[in-house]
Amino acid sequence: MTDDLRSTVRKSFAEMHSLYDKHWIPKAKFGKACKSCSLFDICMPKTRDVKTYMDEMLKGSI
Repeated sequence: MTDDLRSTVRKSFAEMHSLYDKHWIPKAKFGKACKSCSLFDICMPKTRDVKTYMDEMLKGSI
């Protein structure tokens, strides 16, 4: 693992933890990877945002 990759990973983790601490969920961005993602049918990035999905999941309405 290169120092650049290690730095990129650390920055990504720090950003992820910061968002988690703020209880903020970014909207899903539909892209090429979505079609092969195992969570595509659950996430449904073309039809609803992640925050709405998570709110529904946490309330047990799905």
